[in-house]
Amino acid sequence: MRNLFTKLIFLSSLFLAMSCNKNDTTFEDVDGMAPEIEMNETHIKIEPGATIKLEGLIKDNDGLDRIHLENEGLFLNKDIILSGKDTVVYEYDLFYEIFSKDTLTGMAYPIAIQVYDLGNRMTETEVLVTMDADFTPPEFTVTPPQENVLIGSSTASLNLYFEVADNMSLASIDIEIGDFYAEQISDFEDPKSYVYNKEILVGNRIGVHPITITVMDHGENTVIAEGTLEVQETPNFPSMYLVDFSNEAQFRQAILGRPMLMNKPMDYTYQVAYYAEKENTELRFAPQNSFAPYAYGVDPDHTGSLMMDENGTLSSLPIVLPEVGYYDITINIQEMTYQVDKYTPTEEDPMGTHMTEDYGSFAIELMVIGRNIPGYDDWTPRQGAKMTRDAENKYRWSVEMNLTAGNTIAPFLCSYHPWGWWYPKGYWKWNSGTNPIYNVQGGGEDPSNMTISTSGKYRYVFDSHLKKSQFYLIN
Repeated sequence: MRNLFTKLIFLSSLFLAMSCNKNDTTFEDVDGMAPEIEMNETHIKIEPGATIKLEGLIKDNDGLDRIHLENEGLFLNKDIILSGKDTVVYEYDLFYEIFSKDTLTGMAYPIAIQVYDLGNRMTETEVLVTMDADFTPPEFTVTPPQENVLIGSSTASLNLYFEVADNMSLASIDIEIGDFYAEQISDFEDPKSYVYNKEILVGNRIGVHPITITVMDHGENTVIAEGTLEVQETPNFPSMYLVDFSNEAQFRQAILGRPMLMNKPMDYTYQVAYYAEKENTELRFAPQNSFAPYAYGVDPDHTGSLMMDENGTLSSLPIVLPEVGYYDITINIQEMTYQVDKYTPTEEDPMGTHMTEDYGSFAIELMVIGRNIPGYDDWTPRQGAKMTRDAENKYRWSVEMNLTAGNTIAPFLCSYHPWGWWYPKGYWKWNSGTNPIYNVQGGGEDPSNMTISTSGKYRYVFDSHLKKSQFYLIN
């Protein structure tokens, strides 16, 4: 009897042991094959700081146990457990996000993906992650002029100037002018930036010719600038600028408003109101954002008449404004005449000196605000670059700030309000966000981003009588 009892205990123990061993595996092989991995991508290109997305389909007829993901450089060591007490997973849609740091220094990060089934069989694959993606298109840091006008002659040539930049690597620049000029550039000493400055012979090709400039980077992102070239028999330029400086480089060192665009009330005639900040201010006129190919000044042999300079050589004399103050200036390039009349504004400052009681009666303190104003939050009347009102001219405000080349800025004007309220008479936006020419009180369009071409100290000047701003490099 005792032996029988001992045998029963032994058989029970053996049965329990066998039961425990079966529970450890908890499955029966269907095909005994290793897991299958189908990744959506085996090479993922990203920019540093972007999110890495691992996606794929994992299958195993015997049941999946776990997935292991690993890469030391990405600080990745992750197990995804798929097996459970009551369920068996045969198919799994993998979706796992990895947040990369923008300080990553390496270029290649192979991620090991190991998949185990319930029989402890393993399949391994690899997804290569590289930091060479390029989703950002190139940009024109100095845009080519949209409207170009030449006077036809055997030697007439277009001075085409622009600057481009890319965050990673430029691939090509294609330039087409009408049906007579085509050029491709694919060799770049500096792969991230390029300056194009070339004289292109146009001759007597009278008419309007389209200009297309296409810039592409190695990520096949593109940016396109389009314009026109009009070749005229006699000059009747669509635009004319008042130029109050003598250095050619200053044409490309202003963010907005300088040189000053003139009105065109009729053919051949251009007019503008202007404020001379100092005595003996010197002025010339140019139909493009350069002294070349044409500029106008006073004929040295006929001081009451204009003359046209060509190819950037300034043989004319400047018009001289002898006193500080406002002037109304008109030129006619057909008759080659000019007229300058000094005047004094009589209207009140459109902003006044204080806000109304509804807005707290705070003093008008004009600021430059918007996007990327150095040292200040974006788009708030609570803070900005505070301007100083000219002690001798109630319409004039100015402020200076340091800006860095390559950055962007989107400025407009607003009066400081400690509660963050927008006082209608105290803010000035733009007639156009993409082509700002004059300020609009209490309304207008938000500015687009403007690229800073040169690092240095800039001066922002606003005139509430002229309703115009100038924002330019001073040193």
